[in-house]
Amino acid sequence: MDEKIDFKTMAMDEFKKEGLELTEEAIKMAMKAVLKIIPKMIIASENKYDDLLLAVLPVIEPKLMEVIDRINPEDNLEKKI
Repeated sequence: MDEKIDFKTMAMDEFKKEGLELTEEAIKMAMKAVLKIIPKMIIASENKYDDLLLAVLPVIEPKLMEVIDRINPEDNLEKKI
């Protein structure tokens, strides 16, 4: 797959399907919040197979955060300071 994926459009489309009209910054905030919630959901789950995800989350989370931050780099205030 050589073509560049437009994560902003993909995220906006998915949120719109769920009835949410969100700004780019709101999408980034929502996605980051979901990344924080996932480990808590896994720990609370009675299904122990999903505990395997806890091992890989620390590895993939920084990469996912990079992808999220690329949605609208101008909004990344922490990088401007």
